[in-house]
Amino acid sequence: MPGFEDLNSAKDLFEKQATSWDSRSADIPSYVGSELCRIVERAGTADRSLTIRYGASVLPFGHTFGDDWVVKGLNADVKLVYGKEAAGRTRYTVRIRCQVKGSAAGQKDEVPLEGVMVDTLTNADSVDEHSMYLLHSARTVLKTFECLNDPQVPASLADGTGGGERTSR
Repeated sequence: MPGFEDLNSAKDLFEKQATSWDSRSADIPSYVGSELCRIVERAGTADRSLTIRYGASVLPFGHTFGDDWVVKGLNADVKLVYGKEAAGRTRYTVRIRCQVKGSAAGQKDEVPLEGVMVDTLTNADSVDEHSMYLLHSARTVLKTFECLNDPQVPASLADGTGGGERTSR
């Protein structure tokens, strides 16, 4: 599993995984993301941390998530998904349709770019605040990733143009 990586290494890994996708294969892909940020505070027995990872998603862009997850379509190419993990932490995910040069048609729908943030470090307690940080990281990542379809990540949830929302709680 890769450790801390820079954006160019993360881009190279995502491109390799996206171009290896084959629409004719029935195999379930196994992708590894790139950890771009990790901050850990050790306080006795309770470590607190913030991690951000980006990489190819094994779930297609149109995947239907379970009832415990909230899905917000920010525009045609960007979705925010969040909910509680089994460990009780909230996981925030940004899913981006990113067509990679040299990849098969349909790759941006079947192997989207995914950014994941888990935060037990900051005192942020709102979806808006966590989303702002995750969306900022996504805009930074996309400056390097060179998606052919030029997806636009809004600055905040309020700046999204819509595209659907499903809350199942």
